[in-house]
Amino acid sequence: MRKVLSYSMVILFFTSIICFAQNNEMDPTAAQFYNEGNKLLKSGNYQGAIGKYSEALKTSEDHRIYYQLGITYKKLRNYEEAEKSFLASVKSDPKFAAGYNGLGGTYFVSGDYNKAIENFKKFAELSTKASYKSSANENISKCYAKLGESAKADGKYDQAIEYHKQAVSFSNYDASYLALAELYIETSQYDLALEAADKASNFRKSISRGGPFYYKGMAFKGKNEIEKAKENFEAGLKDNQYKSLCKYQLDLMK
Repeated sequence: MRKVLSYSMVILFFTSIICFAQNNEMDPTAAQFYNEGNKLLKSGNYQGAIGKYSEALKTSEDHRIYYQLGITYKKLRNYEEAEKSFLASVKSDPKFAAGYNGLGGTYFVSGDYNKAIENFKKFAELSTKASYKSSANENISKCYAKLGESAKADGKYDQAIEYHKQAVSFSNYDASYLALAELYIETSQYDLALEAADKASNFRKSISRGGPFYYKGMAFKGKNEIEKAKENFEAGLKDNQYKSLCKYQLDLMK
């Protein structure tokens, strides 16, 4: 079966907090460079912003300066320096939630999903806004989904199932439900496949409409409930992504 997980959606890992420091909150010299750096970052002059933040750090190792420096390096796709900056940010203030979010995003794009999960969990723990906690849980889900995808590629189906189950325990991630449907079919757990496919359909945001129908068809076929299988394959014909797969299965049943 073809790969079903799609990560075309954009995950917003970093939210630039371009706030301007007041002199009584930060060393006046550092505050001046920090504010100038924020203006340059906002205008897209990333190298100029790095220069200003570096000057600010000479007089104040404030967590906000390190964080904005990390944001800037991230925009330049220099993830090694972004990681260093975010680490310095949370070292300066271990309760600075946004720094852990920055680290989580950096580790995600670097493929270190376990570290990403660790930091997104810390972000959720320290965040006071419900929307931030929800965002963190969604990102944790996507990390577990990536681990599940990797485990499946290595033929470790049981491990892949556990990762995707972890993913949906944090957020109702449609792609992981669909991946579970496929994995349950390939391990002959057809009732669980039907349940997962239904949830993929119910919580559908990123997957195409035909995926749940296709995997429900495969599950009913595995249960030898041919009419129900045909019904779902026919419904899947309306989706261009799964049309050929559904037609192939229907042709086999003629």
